[in-house]
Amino acid sequence: MFKNFIREEAEKLFPALKESGLEDIVFEIRDKLDHTEFHIAVTGEAGTGKSAFINAIRGVKSGDPGAAEEGITEQTLELMSYLHPTLPSVYLWDLPGVGTPQFQIKEYLKTFNFKKYHFFLLITGNRFKENDGCLIKEINRMNKDLYLIRSKVDIDEYVLKLNGVYSKREKELKKIKKYCFKRLVENGVEYPRVFLVSSYCVNDFDFKELCKALELELPKRKREVFSLLISETAEHLIDTKQTTLKGMIPLFASMASKGGETTIPGTSCVYNMAAVVEALLLIRRYMGLDDESLDRLADKVGKCAKALKAEVKHPLVLDISPTSVQTIFASKNRYNVLQGFFRFIFTAPSSFDIIHRMLERVVKEFTESALNVVKAAV
Repeated sequence: MFKNFIREEAEKLFPALKESGLEDIVFEIRDKLDHTEFHIAVTGEAGTGKSAFINAIRGVKSGDPGAAEEGITEQTLELMSYLHPTLPSVYLWDLPGVGTPQFQIKEYLKTFNFKKYHFFLLITGNRFKENDGCLIKEINRMNKDLYLIRSKVDIDEYVLKLNGVYSKREKELKKIKKYCFKRLVENGVEYPRVFLVSSYCVNDFDFKELCKALELELPKRKREVFSLLISETAEHLIDTKQTTLKGMIPLFASMASKGGETTIPGTSCVYNMAAVVEALLLIRRYMGLDDESLDRLADKVGKCAKALKAEVKHPLVLDISPTSVQTIFASKNRYNVLQGFFRFIFTAPSSFDIIHRMLERVVKEFTESALNVVKAAV
């Protein structure tokens, strides 16, 4: 009955307490991340098929409304951006070809500021050129990721057929890929990724593998790039919960210091054990750190519940009981903090003061665990 009274009074004064779990926070951060733009530069020498590649990725053909303009001669003379068909707020930028009279490599790097792009797709033809090496070194210098796309592989296949050696197809494709890997390593790429594609044969070669890699890896890259945004947003939203809990501490401390029967170790103060345990359970539930809330969160975000629970670093979160409460008060480290706090108070501390201070520390620790869980769940 006393427990119900605490819960009812807390929810009456703080309606937000009726909410529980971290799902809303996680999905709010995910939504914000989805709407944060991520920019991919599609670059390389003129004539390697950058525009055709972008059309193929988007599932459109040259001449379709909104398609990138393709042609035998140089087509892209200014920056154009295209929204990725399946990845939210991911933009593919069709950069003009490097190495033309209009865009020599030095001017190219100055004109098209690579710093604003988060990821690079370097399109190469049948020969790796000096400009390709310059672009790779610039991308490496900025510590950004790139995939090397060897385009027009269907032409290589056609040549094999004309020469009557189509049986060597697999061997030749492996040879081309090995050649590309070698050039990337020579230019300082630590983890080279190479895809052989034809923009007109999307069901052949590595095109599907490339699309799958982008859809799997870009969301991860996006989270990495915007990790600070995620952290700041999570801290702000969790802090709102923490502020609510801090406002509840006087109520909890007041109830727990009345009708006490259990002695606080090291003092003559007594407190109501049931009230403290109930207060801690309410704090844990409101922070979404109880087993039910964590299991529900894991199910909704498609993560392992065990992995999320591993982000809870404070033992009390997982074990709220009369024994654990007594351990808090008996702990030398924690109690020394309390003693330091009360050293400047001339009167002996009351049970209200001690419980209030203890709950403040608990809220801080629960907040840290909730923040860890949210970051792992996003």
